[in-house]
Amino acid sequence: MIDEIKKHLKKKNKNMSDQDIQAKAERIWNAYKEANRKRDQKREEEFKKAWDKALQKENDQWALDVLSGDELLDYFQSGSGDE
Repeated sequence: MIDEIKKHLKKKNKNMSDQDIQAKAERIWNAYKEANRKRDQKREEEFKKAWDKALQKENDQWALDVLSGDELLDYFQSGSGDE
């Protein structure tokens, strides 16, 4: 993303040095990240929940495919699987 910012700055400010462009691009990018920190944290938490749910479903499917009898009963009674 910082490359796109630098590209835009070069286009709009043809007389800026590469060092100035780099510094300004980093300031812009850091300000953007800080302004959107809470939103990004919320998205990360939602992604983690969805990932954990999908992983649990995969584990449950593995248990149904591989385990049998008492092993399968133990797996689901232990709380490892979603019931």
